[in-house]
Formats: sequence, C-alpha cells, structure tokens
Amino acid sequence: MTKFTLNIQIDKKGITNLQSAQMSVAMMQAVPDSQYLVVAVLTNPLENIIISWHDSVDVYTSGFPLKSYTTLKINSYLSALPDNLYSFNGYQITCLGSGYQGSIQLENQSENTITAGLANNFTVNGEVGQLAIMTALSLLYNGLGTFQISNNFWLTVLANANVGTVIPSQAIPNTPGLEALFLIAAQPALLLQFSDANASYSVKYDDQNNEFILQ
Repeated sequence: MTKFTLNIQIDKKGITNLQSAQMSVAMMQAVPDSQYLVVAVLTNPLENIIISWHDSVDVYTSGFPLKSYTTLKINSYLSALPDNLYSFNGYQITCLGSGYQGSIQLENQSENTITAGLANNFTVNGEVGQLAIMTALSLLYNGLGTFQISNNFWLTVLANANVGTVIPSQAIPNTPGLEALFLIAAQPALLLQFSDANASYSVKYDDQNNEFILQ
C-alpha cells in the first residue's frame, strides 16, 4: 500500500492575504473530461500543512443530487478493489465479482437516481478526516458507473466551500488572480500527479501571483 504525502508551505504574508479573503487550502481529484470537481480536502492556511493518504479507496453512494454547489454526503460505502464490480440495492453496497479491468464499477439497483463514486480518508497535520468524496457521477436505475483509480489532484484555495462541495470544472481559473465565480471564489490550481514512483510533493504559496508552485 502506497502512502502519498503533500507538504505545503505558506509564508505569513500569504496567510494574512488568504485569511482576509476568507479562503482555505483545497484539494480536489483531477478527473479528465468531468463536468464537476468535488472538494476532498479543505483546511485553514497555515505555515506548514502536511496532507497524506493511502492508495486504498472506497466506493460510495449518496442520495444527494449531483449539481453545482451542492455539498454531497455519503450514505453508504464499502472498501473497494480494482477490477471489481459492485452493486447498490438502496440499502447497502455488495461486491458482485470481476468487473472492468483497471477500474471500479458500481451498478445502481435501487429505485432512485443516486450519486456514486470513489472516496478516501485524508490526514491533515496528523488528524485523520472523515471519509471524503473524490469523484461523483449521477446514476439512474440500472445505471453502471465506471470509476478510474487516480492520484492526480488539483491544489488551490477556495472560499464559500466545504468538504464534499461540488464545483463546476470551469470554476477553477487557469490565469493568475483571484476570480469570483458564482458561489465559489477560486485561485489558479496546481496539478499534482502522484504515483508509486512519485509519492511526495513539496509546494509553496506564491503570494505575489496568488497560486501554489512546486518547490
């Protein structure tokens, strides 16, 4: 089992600027071609922040609708392994056996539309957080969701968000400077691509350009 670690440094000026703007450090899984991102980690700006997690994941379901600025809550979950197919009957998740290679799949056998995806536990400065949603997909009855396992994450700062908040992908700006977007304020995001061979990153906050950069 691989442990991934992100070390973040923010100087006093950066902390003051972020606190004045009521912004928090946020991490979201990067999902190619996805309409939405979900806030997996949200923490106050500090001089030193250490975020860690392992490559094990859970598959989850939620009765909350998948739409912009909704904060999703997990209703059921189960530790999941790659290449397996799971089913949700409206009450619990069970494993049906082999699924699509390299991914985790979930069938919705409940009578309602659900939100489903992958989740994980993140530790921030030694404190283990609750199971946090990383990906989200809306599944109709008899719908099949296929979820790729990834450890690519966007790192940014957000205002007006919570852990589990659904954010439109286009709400994360790719140009320097604070931008207000509907109900969310965001700053440019840094893409971090973790892997077994690259399990640790160190970054710092550039308070002149209002963005994170690699150290």
